[in-house]
Amino acid sequence: MLAKLEQVYLGILRVVILVAATVALLVAGFGLASAIPPLIRSSGLTETSKPNGGTLAEFIAEQKITETVSDAPKDVEAFILPDLKAAAKILHTYLGQRTTTKLTDWEKGLQSFADEMPGHSLTYATSVLDVANQLKISKGKPLSEERVAQLVDWHKNRFEANVSARAASEVEANARFWLTLGGAGAAFLAFVLIIFIFLFVKIERSLRLVHTTSIIPPAQDAHE
Repeated sequence: MLAKLEQVYLGILRVVILVAATVALLVAGFGLASAIPPLIRSSGLTETSKPNGGTLAEFIAEQKITETVSDAPKDVEAFILPDLKAAAKILHTYLGQRTTTKLTDWEKGLQSFADEMPGHSLTYATSVLDVANQLKISKGKPLSEERVAQLVDWHKNRFEANVSARAASEVEANARFWLTLGGAGAAFLAFVLIIFIFLFVKIERSLRLVHTTSIIPPAQDAHE
């Protein structure tokens, strides 16, 4: 009776171990698969869109106009990025007689904004030039010098917000990657542990059978 009951318990244990091992292996595989995309994105193997400060259409649609753009600091580097020079020229030409600001002042102002974003100054310059080109070909009512200055300031703020959001997203993605990878590793270790338990149970049963067989005396000859 006890032997049959033990067989039933061992059978149940075998099923539970197999199910648990399968679940652990599936969790480990799912965790590893989920961790691969963030790893690829963080490694730079896939192309991601560059940060930008918005478009002219978004500026007009939002109508979030500040009072004035702050004056550019006087102490700026003499070097002006080529895209910023081109953007300043487009803005100055667009305003024409409506501006009292010199071309060099536009250049210095844009360069001062770029200097505030080390590591992203080239991308910022490209984005500013893109907005300037949009303004150049726009068909709506010409903007005043104040509105153009507000557009430049709005674009800078949007660009900085975009860069900050991307940095926060990358930090979150890295944290999620390591958390997912850790979960996958824990699930795999659980799978290995369960397999070892299963093997130990089978080894113990085999040793018990060997021991039981060794103590049974050989059958005596029927003629004796």
